[in-house]
Amino acid sequence: MTHYEIKAEDRQFSFDKEHKPVITVQRGDTVTFNTVDCFSCQIKSSDDLVGDINFDQVNPGTGPIYVEGAEPGDVLVVHIDDIQVQDYGVAVTYGMGPLKENSEIRTKIIPINQEKQTATFNDIEIPLHKMIGVIGVAPAGEAIGCGRIGDHGGNMDNRLIEKGVTLYFPVNTAGALLQIGDLHGAMGDGELDGAALECSGSATVTVDVIKNFKLDRPLIETENRWYTTAARDTFSEALELAMKDMQRLMREPYGWDDTDIDIYLSIDGHAEINQSCEPGAMTISLRVGIPKLEGKELIK
Repeated sequence: MTHYEIKAEDRQFSFDKEHKPVITVQRGDTVTFNTVDCFSCQIKSSDDLVGDINFDQVNPGTGPIYVEGAEPGDVLVVHIDDIQVQDYGVAVTYGMGPLKENSEIRTKIIPINQEKQTATFNDIEIPLHKMIGVIGVAPAGEAIGCGRIGDHGGNMDNRLIEKGVTLYFPVNTAGALLQIGDLHGAMGDGELDGAALECSGSATVTVDVIKNFKLDRPLIETENRWYTTAARDTFSEALELAMKDMQRLMREPYGWDDTDIDIYLSIDGHAEINQSCEPGAMTISLRVGIPKLEGKELIK
C-alpha cells in the first residue's frame, strides 16, 4: 500500500462535490493531512482576538482526496493512525457559550510539551487529548461550509475522533472526497465556550471502502464501543436520529426486534454530547454508544 502526504496549503473552506481532488488514492492507502489551526494561523499572540480575524478563513479542511472505488451507496472507512500537534495551541473566548455574560473576550497562547504530552494552562498541566475537529466527505447536494456539521460529517467536534478510532461515512459522490482539519490538543465534551485547544499539525489515516451498505450518518468505532452520531436544531431531534440509526444498524447482527433494541439501549446505551455551544451551526451534536460484542459487528 502507498503512503501520501498533503500540504496544509491544499485546503478548502467547504465540503463540495465540485472540489477538485488533490490526489487519488486506492483502498488501503495511507494519507497524512497537514493542517493549519481552525483560525488559519491568524492568531499569533494574546493580543489577537477572534473578533478581529477574517472569518472567511476559519475552519479549513485539507484535501479533498479521491478514493478509488468509492461510489454513492458505499461507505468510506477512515482509520485514524496518528495525530500530531505543534508546540502550542490557541484558546479563546469570543462571546459564545453559557458563560459568555460572565467572561471577557480573551486569547491565550497555550504551550505544549511534546515530551510530557501536556499543555500548560496557567499553573496546571493538562494531559493532551489530540483529536480531529473537522472530518467528512462531500455532501450529495449543495456545498456545506467546513465550520458546519451535517450528515456528511464536517465540523464534528467529537472528542472520540482520536488515534486508533475508525470512522465510517456514507459516500455521496464518486471518490467520497475526504477532507480533514481543525485539530485539537484537547477538548471537553460540549466544547462549552465554542473553542478547544486549537492547533496546527497533521493527521494520518488509512482509507478503505465497504461496498453497498446503507449508512445515513457517520458511525464511529472505538476500541470498546460503537457510536452513531447526529446533529440537529434540538436535542430531541438529534437524539431521535442517533437512536434510530443505532436501532437500524443493530437489527441484523443482533437479531432482535425494535422493541427489544429500545429496551436494551435504555439499559446499556449511552447518549453523550459532542458539541452544544449556542449560537452555532447546529444547536446540538451528540452520539449514542453501545458496547462492542464479538459476533455482533454493526458494520463489516
